[in-house]
Amino acid sequence: MSAEGSPVEAPYGTWSSPLSAEALGRSGSGSIAQVEVDGTDVLWTESRSAQAGRTTVVRRRDDGTVVEVVPEPYDVGTGVHEFGGRAFAAAGGRVWFSHVADTQLYVVDELGVERLTDEPGLRFADFCVDQGRGLLYSVVEDHRGEGEARNYLVRVSTATGEVVPIAEGHDFCAAPRLSPDGSTLAWITWDHPNMPWDGTSLWTAPLDAQGDLGAWELVAGGPTESVTSPRWSPDGRLHLLSDRAGAWTLYRADAELTLLGDPQEECGGFLRILNNNGYDVGPDGAVWYTTNTAGIHGLARIAPGATSLERFDLPFSYVTDVRPRGTDVVAVAASATFGQSVVLVRPDGSWDVLHAGLDLQRDWIAEPRTIEFRTVDGRRANAFYYPPTNPGFVGLEGELPPLVVNVHGGPVWSAFSYLQPEVQFFTSHGFAYLDVNYRGSVGWGREFRTALYGAWGVADVEDAVAAVAAVVEQGLADPQRAAIRGPSAGGWTTLAALAFSDAFACGMASYGVADPERFVQPGGTHKYESRYLWHLIAPYPEGKEVYRERSPLRSADRITAPLLLLQGLEDKVVLPEQSRVIAASLERTGVPVELVEFPREGHGFREAEHIAEAFAAELRFMRTVYGLAGDA
Repeated sequence: MSAEGSPVEAPYGTWSSPLSAEALGRSGSGSIAQVEVDGTDVLWTESRSAQAGRTTVVRRRDDGTVVEVVPEPYDVGTGVHEFGGRAFAAAGGRVWFSHVADTQLYVVDELGVERLTDEPGLRFADFCVDQGRGLLYSVVEDHRGEGEARNYLVRVSTATGEVVPIAEGHDFCAAPRLSPDGSTLAWITWDHPNMPWDGTSLWTAPLDAQGDLGAWELVAGGPTESVTSPRWSPDGRLHLLSDRAGAWTLYRADAELTLLGDPQEECGGFLRILNNNGYDVGPDGAVWYTTNTAGIHGLARIAPGATSLERFDLPFSYVTDVRPRGTDVVAVAASATFGQSVVLVRPDGSWDVLHAGLDLQRDWIAEPRTIEFRTVDGRRANAFYYPPTNPGFVGLEGELPPLVVNVHGGPVWSAFSYLQPEVQFFTSHGFAYLDVNYRGSVGWGREFRTALYGAWGVADVEDAVAAVAAVVEQGLADPQRAAIRGPSAGGWTTLAALAFSDAFACGMASYGVADPERFVQPGGTHKYESRYLWHLIAPYPEGKEVYRERSPLRSADRITAPLLLLQGLEDKVVLPEQSRVIAASLERTGVPVELVEFPREGHGFREAEHIAEAFAAELRFMRTVYGLAGDA
């Protein structure tokens, strides 16, 4: 600020901000994920970036006190599918969890922490508690044999830790869910080359006294229908999500499937990770239901006995992981002005914050504006634009801000319009930020999602370029200073955009695929995504030439814009080799390239020091490319 208290006029991108890279690293501590309810208590996972990135479970009691349940050095997480999800369960005051270091199950109660299983080579996730039989039902990923890991369902004794397989025969399984009377188990399966958003099958089977399954019965689904999220109502009726009508929508499994949701909007319960609670059924029979329409979330409810949705007028733009607590619901929610928080919503629409997330002063917050654009094939898509925002600075008169274009990972994922620290980091330093929902994103239904199939590396690049053009047309950014960035699949799009378009002045790719042919070859990635590119690009090896045409590595001689690469050395999804080969190739052609590698990090960064170093590197990199001064 100037001596008079008015903002200082300074070039965009040079502004100083208290939301530094170090502060961003610290903000990774406390991020919220899986939510569970145990009686009237609410539990959730929180990250601890200052503790080597470990994750713990905290419990909020009904009197408002919050205690950490899982102490150091335990790290709650699972390597199932490498992406994990749903790594703990709670019931009767006890918590069962998977520990990252040895992949085994542990139990914690008022007496302390005790190891439950001793099965080296097994990974556990997606638990369901059967208190009547003293069992946990769990997804297992078995790495004990040669070749590809095996995935199946097991029952685990909560008394002895004995692990017994109960459902095998498919490449993947998820979501074991027990009926209220304990008589029946529901779960889903799918097989290569499908991903769970392509085609899954929902099964039920009776359980005997030991927790073994009887004859399986197919409820819904198949190779071309994605069915997820089985949930039971108190009267024993099974609910599910299916995209048979064009978008993931809520159904009840009667003699035939009964449609309960609106097929024109998408429920948020898809299986990117195993924690996919887009809806749930309460003990009173009410169904709490989230929606995702073009990246904007909402919350609705079907009252007990009703057939229509009651929509709530809430300030949230992001809602996930809903868990009924009595007649109310607990969820993770956020808005344009507050970060991911644990909230409680009542049937009358009133709500409270149980645990607050990121909170910034309003004059520091860059709020999103929806930018709509048309894709090359005529579809409607959108992006969220955040203007440079800092109460201490204004840009130079007549200057347009440099633009950071973010391409989300997945690619089956979504750009979101809530308060996110990484977005505010860039905007508070004087950059505009554009978060793109390209073809393949969720929130528009199956047709939009599969529009990326066969076109990965083409359609996503086209949509990023089209989004930039829409922003430039509105006079919101400097077309000569657009940087593209993204993690994982977004890293691939970053590399492809630099190789096959001239719309970007530089790029920052985090653990992105540089050569898709290496990715699909044996040992090129993990089991879960090992056939994913068969949909996104082409079956392999039949489509070998398409892989080579799309490869940024094979077209590295076309990359002329500077490139920053960020890579975890323990990444099992996109192997470090992918970043190293593209860096070496650009070094040979004389293109400015920087590779920053992080020890102990996998597919995504968890440690505070590494998070800070990564964002400081991106800011420093863009300033160097644009010839700007400033601190991180």
